[in-house]
Amino acid sequence: MGTTLSKLGRYDEAFDNLRKNLALRKRLSGERDHSVAVALNNLGNAYNLQGDYKASLPIFQQALDIDAPLYGVQHPVIAVRWNNIGDAYRGLGQYDQAEVFLTKALNSDLASFGENHPKVSLRYFNLAKMYEAQGDKLKARAAYAKALQIVRNVDPDDAGQIQYFEAKLRELGAKSGA
Repeated sequence: MGTTLSKLGRYDEAFDNLRKNLALRKRLSGERDHSVAVALNNLGNAYNLQGDYKASLPIFQQALDIDAPLYGVQHPVIAVRWNNIGDAYRGLGQYDQAEVFLTKALNSDLASFGENHPKVSLRYFNLAKMYEAQGDKLKARAAYAKALQIVRNVDPDDAGQIQYFEAKLRELGAKSGA
């Protein structure tokens, strides 16, 4: 409920529901349970949607601190945690830190799923957004191109996503003089 409310922009209600869910999970499962990490992740995502990256970052870190010992650093769940931390750093304009975590997420998902997987496309997309925010049009363009290539291979009928990536590539090409 809290996640849906946050996506609808109803943050007061969302945070109330998300905090209640987190407290319940801690009470029922203990502080170090994966369900607590999921609840933390959902709370962090709500802060990200609101644009409060400073609030989301320590919450995402708590989720990582719970899940890393449970799953090990090569598990896809950990890639999600790294991705979210990287996205929070991107939102804060701390691009060097963002790149570290987003690249960890990408490399983990490449190892888990191989090159042609939707999660890998998403990781390239997130890196592209970070490079674009940083002003590095060449790296952004390369990452968008990788994301586009994967979507074309994995889901060639997803015209909306393909058109989005093609438009980003045209936009970045025009801006960089390419």
